[in-house]
Amino acid sequence: MKHKDLEYQWLLSEETVFERNDDGSLEKQLGVATDITTLKNIQASLSTKTEKLKVQNADLKQLAYVATHDLKHPIVVLQGHFHYLKKQFVQPSEDIEDSIEFIEDEIKNFNVTLKGLNDAIKVTELRIEKVPLNLTELIKATLPTFKRQVEQLGGKLTTRLLENVVVFGTTVYFQSIIQNLLSNAIEYRSLTEKLEINISTSVDKKGLIFNVEDNGLGMDLVR
Repeated sequence: MKHKDLEYQWLLSEETVFERNDDGSLEKQLGVATDITTLKNIQASLSTKTEKLKVQNADLKQLAYVATHDLKHPIVVLQGHFHYLKKQFVQPSEDIEDSIEFIEDEIKNFNVTLKGLNDAIKVTELRIEKVPLNLTELIKATLPTFKRQVEQLGGKLTTRLLENVVVFGTTVYFQSIIQNLLSNAIEYRSLTEKLEINISTSVDKKGLIFNVEDNGLGMDLVR
């Protein structure tokens, strides 16, 4: 319907027949027209934004594919050079052995993270079902790098883990959660106390509890 301002308006028309003639033709009816122009405009706006989000998501997925592919080459090159250099040490000192072990763990963790990222992309695209993961082993595999950082700061990282705890999900998501919690504990540590981090798993009536405690600065809940 064209409005007096020459703009078209959307109307929702509802009619009720009250009476008909003997031949069935309409005699009396009541009609109500509701202006739904605002609703239609909102729907159109949402449709446009949805299309934009689809394009952006496609671009992000493509970027993730390219990034994971491009990261594979330098890590393979780095791994090759590292193994070559490792062979040059006939009788390495204890410090050098620790450094070698640290680099090996970091390369291994990087490869696991890269594989997890690829798996996560597949999950979002193909809607692959979540798989059972050994959370205990995943935590243990993530700890070495952070444990060294904590010890270098004069702190202590302890664990109290149930054996073979199984959860359903993707490796990269759980690994990211663990890494973020530990990174934050280190970054926001107290400057007056030695850093202490304790990681534990337990079970209560509601289910599994994964807990990361530290004696850092904490959060200002008032803000």
